[in-house]
Amino acid sequence: MKAKMELAIVTQRKEALEQELNRIVATLVEKYQPEKIILFGSLVTGRIHEWSDIDLLIIKETTTRRVYRRAEALKGAKRNIPMDVIILTPSEVKFLSDENSLFIKDILEKGSVVYEKEKPMV
Repeated sequence: MKAKMELAIVTQRKEALEQELNRIVATLVEKYQPEKIILFGSLVTGRIHEWSDIDLLIIKETTTRRVYRRAEALKGAKRNIPMDVIILTPSEVKFLSDENSLFIKDILEKGSVVYEKEKPMV
């Protein structure tokens, strides 16, 4: 009985996470216009539990200082589920990857690209 309840909670949480992910990605694309959004964490690995959140790496060319980027990106976006958001420029991602940042390499290798801006054909 307990296992069935836990499975139901995890199933409900997964559905809520996916709905919120779709909503927040649409909002980010429209208002913040990132180059790429990569989902990582429990929603990608499938290790979802009742307290799982949404983990996103947003890649965007910007001159905004890193400390202010999250507020800028999520301004006006109502969030119903906790989110961990990292916002880096393409050059910051390259630098961290070149420096063998295991965290960034893990996101790039195991994460799921949920949005990527189309590149214009030249």
